[in-house]
Formats: sequence, structure tokens, C-alpha cells
Amino acid sequence: MSIKTTTAVTAAKVTRALLKLMNRGASALPGKVAMKIDSDILSSLSENTKFVFVTGTNGKTMTTSFITNIFRNYFDNVITNDSGANMIQGIVTSLIDNKNSKSAVAVIEVDEANLRIIADYIQPDYIVLTNLFEDQLDRFKSVDNVLNIILDGIKKCPNAKIIANGDLPLFAQEKVRSLNPIYYGVDYRSANKEKVTCPQCGSELKYDYFTYAHLGKFKCENCSLESPQKDYTITEVLDLKPKSAKINIEGDIFDLNVGGIYNVYNAIAAWAVACEMGVEFEALSKGLKVQGNLDGRQEVFDYKGKKVVINLIKNKVGANLILDLLSLDKDDYALYILINNAYADGKDVSWIEELNYDKLKENNHIDNIKISGAKRDYLAEVLTKNGFEFKSFETLEDLQNEIENEEKQKVNVIANYTAMDTFRKMF
Repeated sequence: MSIKTTTAVTAAKVTRALLKLMNRGASALPGKVAMKIDSDILSSLSENTKFVFVTGTNGKTMTTSFITNIFRNYFDNVITNDSGANMIQGIVTSLIDNKNSKSAVAVIEVDEANLRIIADYIQPDYIVLTNLFEDQLDRFKSVDNVLNIILDGIKKCPNAKIIANGDLPLFAQEKVRSLNPIYYGVDYRSANKEKVTCPQCGSELKYDYFTYAHLGKFKCENCSLESPQKDYTITEVLDLKPKSAKINIEGDIFDLNVGGIYNVYNAIAAWAVACEMGVEFEALSKGLKVQGNLDGRQEVFDYKGKKVVINLIKNKVGANLILDLLSLDKDDYALYILINNAYADGKDVSWIEELNYDKLKENNHIDNIKISGAKRDYLAEVLTKNGFEFKSFETLEDLQNEIENEEKQKVNVIANYTAMDTFRKMF
């Protein structure tokens, strides 16, 4: 390691220590400081390290965690950016403790737009594509554009093995198939009956079944697009609850300590990566079993005798999945909805108009609805238009205080990123 790199790493570690002393987030700034001193620091920090990159619009953080938990049962030295800081500065921060003299495996969550940037410094061995849904379109313009940005990054990684969600039509296109990806998927039937357009020719896709949103088994009758043969499959979802699931992976039964069909997909993505890297069955099994909830993802707090459960939402698909998850909750509860529109959330939050409010109306376990956040007035308009009664609170602190007065012992919170981050730090 050069003197410049050593100085950069030391400065980053000091910055991180000071931020932690001040009880502030220390995921991005240390990396930024390091890069100011040594712009090529990532190349140095990645020596003797195998890399798995995880990218997509949804599921990056949980899939990264699943993979990491499996790997820690098998490899001696595993590194990850478990804070979810998935842009270049955050990735530098996650690697400053990497001992270059000792071989390591790094599981790195990568922002969709940052893959092509990070690929200039690090050549991953595997790239996992979770899914692509409409997310932060004010930043990315379209889902097709997001895919093209990711493919631009993949072109810079000619030796990387691609592991992709085979139930997503976008990933079944020839421009993805030409990369010879390993495909994974889930055999699960939902009640969804969306109209989905073929991403290759624009015709309507025909589905044998949907799993959720526009994932499922599909075929275009106008062009060559169809569901690819999957290399790794969850052949049956035996049970699905708000906080757990039981799955069958080609004859082997596993209990997951997280709920939601989206987490079932995260599990099989991790399984596929681990199998491709030769991880033995026992380590795979242990890794799936120890996976728990992460920050803001079915995260539970006990606050003054009340059980508070926080669920992150980012876009229409993710929010509808959380509404599905809440419909499985058999406890009576208050529902809090928090919506901001900071840069990290996406300035355009019009997707909240398109949620499945019928699912919310059918949920007879919701005792009352309360809302807050920078876009609470807009959220209030949407809820009013859909026939809901609710109370609006100006600040998240007001909402936090309201929890003490709830008659029900449980509060389910759904919030987008910055609202979730601020709210959970209050507990």
C-alpha cells in the first residue's frame, strides 16, 4: 500500500471515529475524505478480494445481507457495506478495513447509476440483478434507461458472471440473455392480473401466472421474448406471514425469519450466488436461517409499551407489496404513513396515487390512519380521494408523541427513505 493510500485510509478511519463519537452517520463521509487524498484508493483496497455486486431498484440491501450471512458461515474474511451506503463514497468507507494481505470476499450493494462508475476501479466476479421497477424516475427517466445504465456498467466488467431474476421480462431480453446470465426465480401464484407490455416489441405479454407486479412466467406471441430456463428456483412457497416464510428450494425446506414474497426472491438470489461460488449446503442453510430484519425493513421497536413496526417503501411496486404484507397481519393496529420527497426519495412521489387502496380498504385490522412528512398534504389529497379518514401531523416528532396515546398496542409504519431514516432514529 502506497504512502498516499495509507494516509487516505488513516484519514478515513479518523473521520469515521469522530462521526461515531458525535453519534452521526459514518457511512459516506470517510470514503469521500479518502478519495480526496487518493482518487485511486478503490483499486488499492480491492486487492486480493473477490467481489459480488448487487444492484437493482428493490431488494439490494436485503439480498446483500442474505449473501453476506451465508458467506460468513463459509469464508474467513467477508466485507460488506451493510449500512446500505451504495454510492462510491460509501463503498470506499466499507473497504477501508480490508486487509489486502489476506484474501477476502466483498459483498457490495451498488446503486444502479454507480455501477458504471465503480467498475472503473473494481472488477467484480459476480453481478446480481435483483429487479427493475419504476423508481426515482425524475432521476432515471424510465426503467429502460435504468437497465441501459446498468448494462453500460456490465460492459466494463467483461469477466463478471451475471446472476439475474429470470421472472422479470426486462432481464429476458436478448441484450441481457447475450450475457449468458445465471437465472433464478420463484414458482408462486398471486392474484395479480396486470397488463404488461413486452419490453422488446411493445406487444402485450401473455402470462401463465404472476408472482407479484409483472414478475412471473411470461411469453410474447409477437417476438422471441419468453421466460428463460431458470438455474435456481424456489419450487414452492409453503407459508407466507408478515414476519416469516417457509420455502422449498428444489426439495429442501427452509424457514425464513423475514416475510413477504419480495424477501423470498432475495433469498433465492443469495442462494444462487452462494451455489455459484461453491458454498457448501450447511453454510447455505445456516445463512438463510440467521437472516433477520434490517433497518426499516420490518424493523420492530418497543416504544413506551407499544410495538412499532417500520417498513420502508420506495416506489409503487414496493409499497403495494407492503400493503400485501400488512394484510397478513392479524393484530389490530394503527397505520402511520410518512412521505418525504428529498433527493434520496425521488422528488416525484406521484406513485402514491397508483397504490392498491382497495387492499387497504379490505384490511379490517387497521384501527386508524395517521400521516406526516414533507408531502403529507399531497398524501392527504390522495387518501381523501380514495375515501379514507385520517389525521395529519406536521412533524414526525408530533407523530412520535401520538404513539403514546394509541389505544392499540401495535403501530405499523410505512415510510419512504428519508422519512423512515428520521423516524427510526427517534427510538
